[in-house]
Amino acid sequence: MEHFCIDGIVFEQMLWNGLKNLKLCEHEINDMNVFPVPDGDTGTNMCSTLEYGLRLAEPYAELGGYLASFENSVLLGARGNSGVILSQIFKGISAALTGTAEAGVPELTEAFTSGYKTAYGAVFNPVEGTILTVVREGIECAKAQLTSGVSVEELLRLYIAEMHASLLRTPALLPVLKSAGLVDSGALGYIRVLEGMLMALRGELLLLDETADTPAEQSIDEAAFTADSSFGYGYCLEFLLQLMNSRTDVQSFDVDDYTRQITPLGDSLIVTQVKDRIKVHIHTFEPEQVMQLSRKYGEFLTFKLDNMQLQNNEFNAAKKEHKPLALLAVADGEGFAELFEGLGCDLVVMGGKTMSVSVGEFIEAYKSLSADRILILPNDKNIARTAKQAAQVYGGENLEFLDTENMVQGYFSLASDMPYDNIDERIALMRQGCRGVDVIEICRSTRDVVYNGVECRVGKIVTLLNGDVKLCSDDVFPAVSYALENTDANTRDTVVVFTGKDFADSDALESMLAEQFPDVELLLIYGGQSTSELIIGVI
Repeated sequence: MEHFCIDGIVFEQMLWNGLKNLKLCEHEINDMNVFPVPDGDTGTNMCSTLEYGLRLAEPYAELGGYLASFENSVLLGARGNSGVILSQIFKGISAALTGTAEAGVPELTEAFTSGYKTAYGAVFNPVEGTILTVVREGIECAKAQLTSGVSVEELLRLYIAEMHASLLRTPALLPVLKSAGLVDSGALGYIRVLEGMLMALRGELLLLDETADTPAEQSIDEAAFTADSSFGYGYCLEFLLQLMNSRTDVQSFDVDDYTRQITPLGDSLIVTQVKDRIKVHIHTFEPEQVMQLSRKYGEFLTFKLDNMQLQNNEFNAAKKEHKPLALLAVADGEGFAELFEGLGCDLVVMGGKTMSVSVGEFIEAYKSLSADRILILPNDKNIARTAKQAAQVYGGENLEFLDTENMVQGYFSLASDMPYDNIDERIALMRQGCRGVDVIEICRSTRDVVYNGVECRVGKIVTLLNGDVKLCSDDVFPAVSYALENTDANTRDTVVVFTGKDFADSDALESMLAEQFPDVELLLIYGGQSTSELIIGVI
């Protein structure tokens, strides 16, 4: 049976199927990295973003209501560049369908159009040949072919077909894709989501083995709630109740009457009915009474109980002393984290090229800092986008960004900080500190690819200078010498070498550099980064 309109229940099922289809090709999309070294996992970030949004969204029969809930949760769960753009697409879709109970082809067409426009607007400098191009060309070309009376399935079929055609054109728009023989990975990920959504409408529901994805048990701070603690906040209780005919007349179940019964037992109450299931959120001191009342009508499918006093105590313990200026930096590696803390960072968030930070995690970090102004050093271009989206959601006017693109720039910025009373002078010094720094990365190639005319092979040493691939060789030491010579290191003041967690030749490297560059101040520091053997700053 074809669908000529869809509601919130159908759209949620479509999204879950889209996520499952995306998960089937998650690793394939990760491997479509045009860079020869780790540079973020597009497939994993998109899966994580979408799954977070789906798990936290409240079910609604009305399409607009469901999308409003999903938009908020997918925004908080956005990870990496691809995840942020995906969340913005759904933000646009949701905005176009606000207040809509059901949507047909005309409404969905405008919603997909709103999706790409919102995503374009969220990107500071949109680049054609990416997911942005594909979602735009896909729906615009599909609109030109629509006729009256077509089904939602036909709209999605046309949309997907035109996105595939656009995807094949991306290498012609981005030379880096053409040289690598690849198409845009984020665009393919989005297409896989839409393909899964179309499959759901056709009744082709996917099944996945989720046993490997069981979340680890949440750790708690044992000191945050003890025998001497007060209990003034109660519990946050969430559950999904399956109504049962053996306990009530499911067909005539009165959700309003159930809500009236449960209301005196707590506050922050949200009760939603979707067919024969009830979703409940409540803050209560008496969870056992809520459970007893609810089990008169059915049994729990999911159940989550959190001690809010514990959460509050942990939050207050994490809250920092109020300061005129607080510094927050992102680090990949224990060495960098300790170094940044030693240079005055109030909070270090662990993240990097293969370890994304979500919008929600950034928001919690912002909340934990108490300061007139908070300066954020993202130290990665993709993470910077997530951090800035989190700032928009958080709404703090005291948040400012130092656009550090790597941890070397972060190091030199923090090293330039001076304890002046004038905050503007401090920030200006840190901005100045990372200017003019040449950054060298020595990494192992993870794939066979030709990039910028350099032929890279798996396991070989790749040398990057300021983000550009310059050389692929067999040995680390010649690669370092080549890169330093290309930065005229002999005429510079300082060379700082940050060693990765698996680098074992620090003494030999230091001896070689001291002999080759005798007039340059040389520092070797353990960074512990996971994606490169060495990161070098030359200034």
